[in-house]
Amino acid sequence: MAAGLISSVATGALIGIERNELVTYVIGPGRALLAILLVLAAIRQLGLIGLAITFTGVNLLCYALLWRAARRNARLRIRPLAFKLAAAKELKGYCASTTIWSAAMLMISGLDTLIVGRIDFARVAAYAACAAPVMVLGGLQQAMFGPLLQVGARYTAQGRTVELGNILERATRISTVVLLACVVPLLAFSKPLLSLWLGANYAQAATSILRLLLIGHAIRLAATPYALLLLATEHHRQVRFPPIVEGIVNVSVAILLGIRYGAAGVACGVVAGAVAAQLINYYYNLPRTHGGVVNRGHILRTALIVPISCFIPVALPGMIPTGLFRESTMAMIKIISIFCAFALAWKCALKKGEREWLIAAGRQLIA
Repeated sequence: MAAGLISSVATGALIGIERNELVTYVIGPGRALLAILLVLAAIRQLGLIGLAITFTGVNLLCYALLWRAARRNARLRIRPLAFKLAAAKELKGYCASTTIWSAAMLMISGLDTLIVGRIDFARVAAYAACAAPVMVLGGLQQAMFGPLLQVGARYTAQGRTVELGNILERATRISTVVLLACVVPLLAFSKPLLSLWLGANYAQAATSILRLLLIGHAIRLAATPYALLLLATEHHRQVRFPPIVEGIVNVSVAILLGIRYGAAGVACGVVAGAVAAQLINYYYNLPRTHGGVVNRGHILRTALIVPISCFIPVALPGMIPTGLFRESTMAMIKIISIFCAFALAWKCALKKGEREWLIAAGRQLIA
């Protein structure tokens, strides 16, 4: 992990020159290879030390490949004698806010499992398992909108601030639609999916936890484009206090409701923290960072309210009394409602250029 922190310099250099594909060519196969080798190590019962050696070996190989790619394409060199105090001060100023963000993320996505362990130990495994789909959602958002860092930095350097507002609106709208498209099916079929994955006993305890975590993190991840543009334009220096507020709300609600409702109460803390963060973004952060180029009401209407409204049909099966239809019939009704929601979102929430972009992104993902 320490070597990985150093290799992040190589990753950043490649992303900075917009050679994201080189990072993907290393990280993607590397993660797949690591997964296969970890499974084989577990099957051969090599123990925790064997798993740790496997983890370290594959990751060090990936880090070496990233450094080689950065040396060849970004001309990255390590020169200790080239150290400059001014550069160190600039780095300190830039990273101060991101360090606070990282501390807040620890409160959001790190302490919750610890709280569950102290309050409702019997459901720690179920809670940890439900965190896996959430990690996939976060990775998907970063993969889709990561290039906003380069685009935002370039537009800022060129003085094209008005276009940044347009990019933020389009990216937030696409982000909301993609998140809903991923989360809604998981919400509708959470219990049968968990039964297949974890077994019936775990599924019974984990269903409500998964639903709350999905809702909470979907609300939080909808702001991913905004966060990336903050970093690109260096406005993140103005956003230091709000992430801590989100973390405090998250932990406080998790403890209070966790004592009363167990692991599900801890998951409610994620939802409360995400709602607090979005309210702070809308009423406090946006006016301070992009107030001159962003129409908050327009973004709220076109990028959030309209996409969410398109997915209202998914809630209709939940209004049907339990036992009125057979389980297979209810599943078919849910599938039809999800299909209708997708069609509405595709037609009404997205604009023509955005639909074409999603089609192209889907083709690249399949390829």
